[in-house]
Amino acid sequence: MSEIGDPTPRDRYRRAVAALAEPLHDRVAGHDRADQALLAGRREIAARVADSATLVRASDEDVARARAGVRETDDEAARIWRELRAFAGRRGELGPPPPALAPEPNRPAYPAELLAHADRTVARARRGELRMPPPLPIWLAMLAAGLLGALILAGVGRALLVAAHGMPTGERSATRIVAEIAFFAAPVAGIPLALAWLSRYGQPMTPRGFAVVLGTGIVVGCGLFGLLAH
Repeated sequence: MSEIGDPTPRDRYRRAVAALAEPLHDRVAGHDRADQALLAGRREIAARVADSATLVRASDEDVARARAGVRETDDEAARIWRELRAFAGRRGELGPPPPALAPEPNRPAYPAELLAHADRTVARARRGELRMPPPLPIWLAMLAAGLLGALILAGVGRALLVAAHGMPTGERSATRIVAEIAFFAAPVAGIPLALAWLSRYGQPMTPRGFAVVLGTGIVVGCGLFGLLAH
């Protein structure tokens, strides 16, 4: 029988069991904490993956909108360019659309605003509010108009004289009169051509231009009358 105050076998057993259970309990608690940390990490990873997927979808939508904007911009630019070519009336001379301009530094480019400005400019040109620079010097165009007009009417007069030879007397006389009128009108025939060309580019007829057209027509008409009238 054990002395009073000495631990009994039951007490020693309990202490031994408690000593063994404490590290096991700590180990189980550690495993629980590790599982919770793992679950939290998985939830964080899943949240990040979801955020990344959202960002990817948003990026895809932005790319799709940007591509659609590029297509709309290209279509609008092509439409304005076609209108410009139709207004200028020189489809072969304008050629393909010009290359894109480099953006100015420190100034963002807004395609929609630029295209709207270009569209308004073409509309103003159609209404005659803008002057287009002529492709030729005005004096050279006036010279060409006087020459062309004189050549046309002189050619008409010469053709009428040739045709009059096989006509009856009455018709021959009338045809010769018309031919002579054509010869006499040849010096001023270039004036309507010059006016049409100038109005196309919004340019006025100046006294100097009028003198060039008329002088060229007189010289060419008189020379052709002497060569072709007989």
